[in-house]
Amino acid sequence: MGTQSLSPQERLDMIERLVQEARRSFIYTGYPSVVWGTLVPVGVVLTYLLVGRASYGLIGPLWLGVFVVGFMLVARYYALIRRRQKKSVLVERMFGHLWLFILGLCFCIGMFSWLFPARLSLPQLLCCISLLVATGYWVSSVLTAYVLLKVVAGAWVVQAFMVFWIPSCWASLSMGIWAFLFEAVPGLYLYVKERKQFR
Repeated sequence: MGTQSLSPQERLDMIERLVQEARRSFIYTGYPSVVWGTLVPVGVVLTYLLVGRASYGLIGPLWLGVFVVGFMLVARYYALIRRRQKKSVLVERMFGHLWLFILGLCFCIGMFSWLFPARLSLPQLLCCISLLVATGYWVSSVLTAYVLLKVVAGAWVVQAFMVFWIPSCWASLSMGIWAFLFEAVPGLYLYVKERKQFR
């Protein structure tokens, strides 16, 4: 039966079911948000330590390691979720592909910045990454109808342009703070909620 033969109430019910399904699926992004919201500030602190020791050549490998560790932790988590659920819904796959695409773009931009530092400054790099994260949260807010996610997306847009207003030496620190406040903290809330509801 096509959607054209559905009554207005049936269409409304279908939209509500899709939103509820999206909200149930989005809750699984809590753990990955905690992982990235923790690893990024740790990476920032270690970066400042390396800069203090003039070990600039180790900064690129450090962030490569951060990406690898984060990706492995998140991949293991989603593997456990899939094993437990035995099947995934369309919206859940959409969230997974969306954030995997954003992570891949962030990694590629970061590698480009490391290999060609003269072509992409640190503020430009952080601006690109912040806008990608903001896009992910905005799309998620549309799918889940969570207004709070629009606020988080807006915060990442602010961060994207704030890196140009502050001294470059503090740009990484602001990114670490933002990652903790707008990744780890909301992620912890979602993860606790997931543990209560599904375990």
